[in-house]
Amino acid sequence: MKKKVLAILLGVVAALGIAAAGGYIYLVNNPEICFLRVKPVNPDTDFYFSYPTIVIFSVHDGPLPAPKEEKVAEFMQWMDPFISNFQKTYTAPTKVVVYAEVKDGKTRFWHEGTVTKKDGETVPYFEEKIFDWVLVPDEALSELKTSPF
Repeated sequence: MKKKVLAILLGVVAALGIAAAGGYIYLVNNPEICFLRVKPVNPDTDFYFSYPTIVIFSVHDGPLPAPKEEKVAEFMQWMDPFISNFQKTYTAPTKVVVYAEVKDGKTRFWHEGTVTKKDGETVPYFEEKIFDWVLVPDEALSELKTSPF
């Protein structure tokens, strides 16, 4: 009888250990990723330019799984120079908002609004980037689907 109880206890402990290890492995390979709208506003001017940023929540400090790492790198290689060039090219008054959607297996970001060129001319602005991947489901982009105004 004692051997049977001991065997059951060892089986339960082993099952819990396997479940915990499996859960950890799943979380390591499936970090929570979301895109947020960053709204840098200079209070001294009416220069409003929002852009997407990526936030990653992971259970460890190691690298992302390779397919996700490649997608994040592609996003950052587009976004970093875009922000820098935008801020160098336009002046106040500028009002541009970023939006995003997932459709047909692709992720689309677009900026729209009005910008003022350095020569003072105010013109409509539209720019988009379509990635051939989906990193987050469309529902996770809810913050980037509506105007902040």
